[in-house]
Amino acid sequence: MRDIRPWFQAKRISLRQKSARAAGRNFDPYPAPPAGVRLSPSLWHSQAMADVAVAMAWSKTDDGDATVWQQAARKKLEQFAGIGDYILYYAR
Repeated sequence: MRDIRPWFQAKRISLRQKSARAAGRNFDPYPAPPAGVRLSPSLWHSQAMADVAVAMAWSKTDDGDATVWQQAARKKLEQFAGIGDYILYYAR
């Protein structure tokens, strides 16, 4: 035999929503999250990115050469990926 409790719960929420709407109030069936809980990873990432200093940034306003920056960035990428001298670049 099927459990009908979820059906009754859905009907109860629907009845509360309809009565709130009839009274001119807003109704949110979802409870508020507890304090300190981060449910959106993108909000956390944007906050974390704002606090990070960019060490390998380059822009056209820099006096340095782009190729020097590219070589340094490739070396750093090799270091992070753990591949070292196994990559052969076409540009070398």
